[in-house]
Amino acid sequence: MTHHHEHECQCNHNHDSSHECECERPHETVEIDDALAALIEDAIAKAIEGFEKDGQFVPFTMLVVDGLVNIETHPGESEECFDNAHKTISASSTASMYAFCYDGFIGSDDGDLDAIIVEAGIRGEDHAIAACNLYKNAGDSLSFEEEII
Repeated sequence: MTHHHEHECQCNHNHDSSHECECERPHETVEIDDALAALIEDAIAKAIEGFEKDGQFVPFTMLVVDGLVNIETHPGESEECFDNAHKTISASSTASMYAFCYDGFIGSDDGDLDAIIVEAGIRGEDHAIAACNLYKNAGDSLSFEEEII
């Protein structure tokens, strides 16, 4: 899977409660491990399922341990949710991969765009990936972009 990030950044910095990063890193195209790409796609599919069923989803982490995916939800306010997700990921020394999925937005030249955001990585790697699936909220219905960026 090739991951192309078309918006402002592609970093792994801590984000404030608005979920928008303000760094000015250059746009780049990166290769993503197939197993990590599949985990990102599964996380987005689970989030879309939550939107379709309940009109929202609770942020969650997915940890891959011995080939099995363990899912833990992280309800609460943004900062609490992010802290709990970080603690869950950090505490699992046996997870080979992880993903943290939440509802946020991506800043663009056209303003803020609603997005399902997934931060994911492979244990031991020196970087993580941020991917998103943009969507439009038309009041009583949601439409999701086909491409994950």
